[in-house]
Amino acid sequence: MKYHLKVLIAVSVATLLSACASGPAFVKLENPDQGQAKVYVYRTFNLMQSGIFPDVYVDSNLVGKMKNGGFFAFSAKPGTHTVTLSGNYLQWHYNDHSVPLAVAANETYFYRLKTISNTGYAFKEVDKEEALKELKELKAVE
Repeated sequence: MKYHLKVLIAVSVATLLSACASGPAFVKLENPDQGQAKVYVYRTFNLMQSGIFPDVYVDSNLVGKMKNGGFFAFSAKPGTHTVTLSGNYLQWHYNDHSVPLAVAANETYFYRLKTISNTGYAFKEVDKEEALKELKELKAVE
């Protein structure tokens, strides 16, 4: 009986750790490429729903996986794009969710995925000051 409990605990811990960001810590903002926008997408660490994460698509192209406690950045051409959070049921328990993303050349934008409860989340743009405070606590998603 004790062996089964140890195995269950080990598998649970491994699952939670695999869903967390494991890259280098955030150090500083990257400048946008000339004529492009830079978009940071991040998720503050939260134990609630920490084992699930969505894939993030921009105009149907995969740009990253939004793991717990992680961030990533991507470049986008100026204009309006569609950002979609998506995943299979084991990876992400929610329906696909899309938001418009309007960006201008040589500008930087910040979007945060935040768990609201066991049954919900919010994905929205945040201002630079707030994003920088939160990014300092995060690791890159690899």
